[in-house]
Amino acid sequence: MRAGKGYHIHGLTTAATTWLTACMGIVCAVAAWRIVVVGLILSLVVLICGGPFEKWVHRQFPGHEDEAPPH
Repeated sequence: MRAGKGYHIHGLTTAATTWLTACMGIVCAVAAWRIVVVGLILSLVVLICGGPFEKWVHRQFPGHEDEAPPH
């Protein structure tokens, strides 16, 4: 999950989406269709808008790339 010397994490979105898909499958199995629709809409909004929002936040609040996180 960590690449190189920095504190960059890769694959976290993929892992979270896999868990979300499993949970949505369980909800489909119990036929809770309102929850499925709401969950689908929310997950699509987060997955589509999350990347651009994160880039916007990084532009608004620049930090140091090599700064270590607090322990």
